[in-house]
Amino acid sequence: MSLEEIAKLGLTGAYHAKATLRKEFKMIKCLPFIKPTQVIRLFNEFKCNFDNDLIPFMDYFEKTWLHGNFSVELWNLYDLEICRTNNSVESWNRKFNDLIAKPHPNIFELIKCLKLDEILTRKALVDSGNFLLAIIFNSKLEKQIIKKKKTNLEGFNERLKALTDSYKGKKLSDINLIEKIIDELESIQ
Repeated sequence: MSLEEIAKLGLTGAYHAKATLRKEFKMIKCLPFIKPTQVIRLFNEFKCNFDNDLIPFMDYFEKTWLHGNFSVELWNLYDLEICRTNNSVESWNRKFNDLIAKPHPNIFELIKCLKLDEILTRKALVDSGNFLLAIIFNSKLEKQIIKKKKTNLEGFNERLKALTDSYKGKKLSDINLIEKIIDELESIQ
């Protein structure tokens, strides 16, 4: 569910030209935060009301993510209690590729890069104040006192959790949650 799909479907021009289409695309991207039993109902509402230029993407999404190889339960984040974006995975992949610095490393180069990545990960966890994960990576850290530094992303994840908790407590409707998530995403970019 990325801008790559928009480009593959030939929708780049419409995406950049129409603010409503961009918002509708973002609303589809927020579906993973909705209760799994409500995703298909909400998607069908979107399909009836969204810009006609988005139909190819809606068809792709429906075929791939609703009725294809990936069940809603597989990609849904409704009950997930950890980092809710895949930005960290994409970031790690990019950084690891930079670390390797060539397309087909031999096994020894790969092991060396994996070890270096583990050291860099531990350091990053300590620097970010993420005690729990740092302890998992290195039990010696249990005895250390580390000041917690807040980053924009950590703040985002906390705000996202507060929003989804409000949604679970029925204080926000499906659409209200999606609109507030879009606002949060736009505030960190």
